[in-house]
Amino acid sequence: KIYRERRDAFLHEAHKYFSGLLDFPPIEAGMDIMGYLKHNLSDADLSRRFQAAGVDAPPLSAYSLRSCEPGLLFGFTAYTPTQIRTAMQAASNAISNQRQ
Repeated sequence: KIYRERRDAFLHEAHKYFSGLLDFPPIEAGMDIMGYLKHNLSDADLSRRFQAAGVDAPPLSAYSLRSCEPGLLFGFTAYTPTQIRTAMQAASNAISNQRQ
């Protein structure tokens, strides 16, 4: 029940802040979720931007020996919904500030 609540909070915030940037597939269970980049961007670069905002989201390319669909790996079960909201807003602000 707790992990479901955290998953739902993560997905809500991710869609709210990153719907034009990342695509999140449906997830029924698990402790992590992959967000796939919608545009031809570097997942390593985006991961660094998230890291600068205090959000650890490793690039999927770091886990692959071959070329793969770019994206980020997010863990959500260790954080409360409030922590998730705060982190996603900070990451969104950091990315928005770098685009300007």
